[in-house]
Amino acid sequence: MSKSLITGAICLLFAGVFGVSPAVADPLPSEWQAERNAGNHLTDKVCKGSNAATREFWTKVSEGDPVLMNNVNWLRSNCGLSEVIAGEDAWEYMRKSADLGYPIAQKNLGLEMLTSGKYGVGKNPERGAELMEAAARGGYGVAAVELAEFYIDGDVLPRDIAKARELFEIAQRENMKGDQFRIVRAKLNRIAKKEAESGATVTQASASAGTGRDEAAAEKVFAELKEQFGEGFGAGTGYLEKAGVYYFHHCSATSFGKLAVFRLQGNGEAQVWSDEKACVNGVDETDLNGDGEPEIRYYTQGGGSGTYTAMVNFLHWPEGETEPKKGLEYKTYSYSWWDGLYSKYGYDDGVASLLVTTTGELVEGPSCKWGEYCPSWPTDAECRAAIRCPMVVEKSLYVGGEDEPYPDELRGDRAWERFVQDVYEGTGYRLANKGAPEGIVSASLSPLEKVLDAAEGEMPGEVSEARKDLISDWLN
Repeated sequence: MSKSLITGAICLLFAGVFGVSPAVADPLPSEWQAERNAGNHLTDKVCKGSNAATREFWTKVSEGDPVLMNNVNWLRSNCGLSEVIAGEDAWEYMRKSADLGYPIAQKNLGLEMLTSGKYGVGKNPERGAELMEAAARGGYGVAAVELAEFYIDGDVLPRDIAKARELFEIAQRENMKGDQFRIVRAKLNRIAKKEAESGATVTQASASAGTGRDEAAAEKVFAELKEQFGEGFGAGTGYLEKAGVYYFHHCSATSFGKLAVFRLQGNGEAQVWSDEKACVNGVDETDLNGDGEPEIRYYTQGGGSGTYTAMVNFLHWPEGETEPKKGLEYKTYSYSWWDGLYSKYGYDDGVASLLVTTTGELVEGPSCKWGEYCPSWPTDAECRAAIRCPMVVEKSLYVGGEDEPYPDELRGDRAWERFVQDVYEGTGYRLANKGAPEGIVSASLSPLEKVLDAAEGEMPGEVSEARKDLISDWLN
């Protein structure tokens, strides 16, 4: 395998399964987290094309650094290096990392053994479950949530609700959040409700339960879809129990992919619906508005150098309909480098590149109602009926990057303070660097602009006695 990586490789800093992005990472125990932070920082430099970082990276890999051995696969898949680093080599490094006890590598390798088993990993559900449970008990809450769902669904592993509950308790102790955590919690709550109603404990169920389910017939359809679209580096298949729908998702590159869902008819024929999307990296189901009809939910990602977006998309496919209908779509995470803000808001002395991030979270439940949804892209997209839910959105502005400290040279710069305030008022992006003065972080200065101009001698965010007097005069 060549260790001369491509200079200027595309860098997509996303919160994927390899845990490289610092943006929405699930923290590990302190003894691992410090190594993880340092390793991810070096990996990002390699992805951006640094020759010095590349030499240091491969030296540490050869010395047995578990974080960097795990990250080799991330580099291969997301930095334009799939022709430089062989898939078998990348997964062998991950196996070595897992052997050293690195929880993220244990989770990644275990998941591969439970699902596709590609690149020489091999399908071994029993061993895969052991590795994922080791990761969960090693402090990686993501592994606990994902493995719990496998035990609930009973598709890949024998259904074991007691084990799922045990793992979910670990995830709760790890303060897990997000869509998948809520899905698993909802599934366990429904099981608990059924147990309470029937007086019986749900422990195991046939893997072939459900309407219209026929694994042999489904495998034939999956084979046809794989031949038609290819497997890509992120293909996956599965069955959604409540919706009674099989799915195939495909990722040929970071920005291109395919989703296909199908139902089997009594004669074994399949009703197939497919759509070209960005890279599809996950499919599950949820009941958005609690009306008893599950929606198909799938996750897409895409981007290029300096941009990244992760989307959540919904389909509604009631029984009896010939195909699903597209529903709500929303950005769950995005970032971009946006130096154009400097000139747009009249600040010409930029000290570093600006990064803007947006995170969105859908509030599911009774507040979700049927209404009209009009996609913003493409511009000629037709409006359609869809369930609308409240959204919680957080927009952040960083000088230099999400992990960069606030630059000392900007402290006390009134023109910079006004720039930050104007950006917030115009876009909703709030300054979020560590150590930034609270006065402008909270965007609370705008109504006191005259007062701030009149007060001299203190640092932004401080309130001197003179300023208190000025504020009192201004308010009265």
